[in-house]
Amino acid sequence: MLDGSMERKAKGHTASFLKRQAQQLKKQLGIAHYSALDLASKQAGFSNWKHFLNSSSASAQYPQKLVRQVPSPDVLKYRIAFSTTSSKRPNAVMPLAAHLAIAKLLQESLAITAFHKRANKPIGDVRATLDDWLQNEYPNSKQLSDEEFHSMYYGHHGYVDEINPSKKQKQKASKLLEAVKEVLSLHYHDCQPVQRLLEKLDLALEWTKLWPNPQKSRTRSAKVLSAGTLIRTKQGKQLALVIEHYGYDDLVRCYCDSGNLVLSRSELVVVRNQAEAQQFWPMRLYIPYGKWSCEDGSEVLFNRDYQPLWIKNQMVR
Repeated sequence: MLDGSMERKAKGHTASFLKRQAQQLKKQLGIAHYSALDLASKQAGFSNWKHFLNSSSASAQYPQKLVRQVPSPDVLKYRIAFSTTSSKRPNAVMPLAAHLAIAKLLQESLAITAFHKRANKPIGDVRATLDDWLQNEYPNSKQLSDEEFHSMYYGHHGYVDEINPSKKQKQKASKLLEAVKEVLSLHYHDCQPVQRLLEKLDLALEWTKLWPNPQKSRTRSAKVLSAGTLIRTKQGKQLALVIEHYGYDDLVRCYCDSGNLVLSRSELVVVRNQAEAQQFWPMRLYIPYGKWSCEDGSEVLFNRDYQPLWIKNQMVR
């Protein structure tokens, strides 16, 4: 039978209750026991399991091995292929199931915020960073095949971009981002790279509370830009090709050096000499991002969209 100190309550919860909750979470999510204890403690209003133990003055009854141990070093440096700068990631490996869960949460939130660029951009940054971490956490193709890797964060999971999301969808976007934060905190220890991701998610959450007001509807006219039109952004002066111009809300979906871009019509100008469009080729399409090693020994360079560019020794694009 538990003694009085172990049954002491903190915020109305006992240690035995949280342990039972942790056992259920462990079975449901397939996570480690210490991770389940942290998650159960968070749901009860504490920062983690250790915070609960300190709050309930029962830490002497529980060994420290139940508390997540921070590895040494806590972060690792990595470099993306053909990049001149190095980045940092946590010295940990998140389960593939957790990566897939986050990928779906991010894709759905990206679809809802597709035309709210201030919320959409930090979410896209988080997805790109986690895609890099996944590649470094599972470098062996036996652990994670190329097909699984390419379809994880940038594969199609069935979500469609929302032009005018409903109030319920806007609220759902916030819940999706909160869920991403929970999974990240559950599987990664507290360190600078994780903190930066959480800050980006917090920024996106702030912007999901401030949606742009829909502009007055108008019918399509001759002013609507056709696909393939070469434009230049007013801020940054970068070139881009129009993919589609949504005349009813005056938003323009473009493709530039960095990839997809959504602008309002007032944020761009049409290039006078449209003949330049034939020579414009966005760098994202031809700058190498990584390398595949084939069974026959050949090596293939691919771009950021995982499309093949070059085959070693054959120089075929």
